[in-house]
Amino acid sequence: DGYTTCGGDYNDNDASIYPGAIELCDRKDNDCDGLIDEDFDKDGDGYTTCGGDCNDNDVNVYPGATEQDDGKDNNCNGLIDENHSEPAALFDVSPETFQRSFLVMGGVLAFVFLIFFLRRMIKHNVPEFPKTPSRDNTEDLVILSLEKRTETEYRASLESLHRTIYPVGSTRPIEISPKVRSEIISRIEYTARLVTNYSNPERSVSLEKPAEELKKMGTVIYKNFVPRDFATKLVHHYLVLEVEDVRIPWELMYSDEFFALKYAISRRIKSDKTSEIQKSKRIKKKALIIADPTGTTPEAITECDYLKKILEHYFSVTYLRAEKAGKVDVMYHLSQGYDIIHYAGELKGESCLPVYGDVLSCGEIEKNLEGSPVIFINGCGSAKTFSYDIEGLAKVFLQKGALSFIGSLWRIHDRKAAEIAADFYRNCLYYSVGESLRLSRKKNYSSEDVTWAAFVMYGDPTLDLHGRNQFR
Repeated sequence: DGYTTCGGDYNDNDASIYPGAIELCDRKDNDCDGLIDEDFDKDGDGYTTCGGDCNDNDVNVYPGATEQDDGKDNNCNGLIDENHSEPAALFDVSPETFQRSFLVMGGVLAFVFLIFFLRRMIKHNVPEFPKTPSRDNTEDLVILSLEKRTETEYRASLESLHRTIYPVGSTRPIEISPKVRSEIISRIEYTARLVTNYSNPERSVSLEKPAEELKKMGTVIYKNFVPRDFATKLVHHYLVLEVEDVRIPWELMYSDEFFALKYAISRRIKSDKTSEIQKSKRIKKKALIIADPTGTTPEAITECDYLKKILEHYFSVTYLRAEKAGKVDVMYHLSQGYDIIHYAGELKGESCLPVYGDVLSCGEIEKNLEGSPVIFINGCGSAKTFSYDIEGLAKVFLQKGALSFIGSLWRIHDRKAAEIAADFYRNCLYYSVGESLRLSRKKNYSSEDVTWAAFVMYGDPTLDLHGRNQFR
């Protein structure tokens, strides 16, 4: 550029910079007069448009300027009055709007006060006997023991498993009049007989809402056998009953709902023998159906025919009818490790299981049963013990390792009984056995037909068809 540093060129590496050069808008001192872009700073704020001045006609607008409340982008950051923006006025409303808002707020406060008042009233006006609370814990199991000491005295105890074990077990004496106990049993058995007759199409019995009669008796059982402080602790989904008085249908206890519908409920048998559940790894489950081996209950054939059609969609089914259910045949099939064994027929009070032309003894069942099947016996009195000396079917199968035992409290063979059993087996593919029976009862509940109330379960209600615990 013809100039050297000693001649006044302060940047001899740039040909556009030398004394007397034309000033350019490039943030450089082109003419070496100590000023940068002086001919391009119109407002004299020291910044030009090429230097980031977004408004070269306003001395208050340039990069880095203090933002003012003037509707301008003073600091050229693309925002206007960002430090001075105010929220929308909360109280800049008309008198009419304020009045409406005040009324709405008053209504809300009044509603909240009403709820609080009602809750206080409910709290201080406790019913005569507490209802069992809602099940807030589906993972725990509680054992309710009702031990018969004498004809007039029972002893109740309650214990929660898996979470909290109390160091001191709590028991309560229960006194009950033998006459009250006898009347409860007789009225329930009378209702059961009417239901049995009503289910037989050849008979006609006037029976209006038998569930109401069961509800009355269930309420009496609940209030007289469950201590008041125990009632508030029945918050668990799984409930196991330890009972000795098998003539009382404990599952029909009623507070706000039948226990059989409210809980995944089962009974536990006390024994000096130990049993072991064998976990099944078989993908395709096997079911054995034995229908009317004595030839005395043709309605059991109808029940099992229907059940076979349903189960064939989910299980590999073996069906034994009448003469095919001989003693040797049944003994063989008991040893084949079925997942489900369903028996429908007349027990006749025999010990233990009637077959075609004979009776399978309790000892023969113990010798031949293999695996841990779910046993479903639909026969008169199948859930009861036969006598003091002879163990009932439930005890025989469970001691040998059966996963669960379901028996009927009274004889009932019809389409509804088959539907309850079919629903139970379907549910077992997805739920524990206790929950499966509860759901089946719930689905088939009716105030006119109490078939759902006829069945009792023994065993661990938390186990599934594979022998696995559902929450451990």
